[in-house]
Amino acid sequence: MQRHPVIGARILIGCDVHPFYVETVLYHHEAWDGHGYPTGLHGEEIPLSARILSVADVYDVLTSQRPYKAALSEALARERLLLGSATSFDPTIVCAFFHLLDTHPNFTLPQRVCPLHEGVPQLSPVLVESFPSL
Repeated sequence: MQRHPVIGARILIGCDVHPFYVETVLYHHEAWDGHGYPTGLHGEEIPLSARILSVADVYDVLTSQRPYKAALSEALARERLLLGSATSFDPTIVCAFFHLLDTHPNFTLPQRVCPLHEGVPQLSPVLVESFPSL
């Protein structure tokens, strides 16, 4: 599990992706207090993009239904992020993320579990409305 940021970054390098994205993926499991991985960066040593992805990723994991766990409510997910603020997560990013959720209540995409028809991916109606060119 702890190797997936390195593996993900290597995949992106192989796809000739901009270094910004490689760095974001590589460091998104670093912890604000320095106890993360893969390199043990702490505080503002962690790239801002990785600090943002870390909060968004954890919120998504907490609020998503998975085969091995039930989704948490938004309130419980917020509580978990708040508990990790200043240890796992940049407290400024957590505060900004909460502000985003408060000011844009429809920001999160609804979860849809449905079979794909004839092997063609189904797009969420929210995505179709937001990005008509898809």
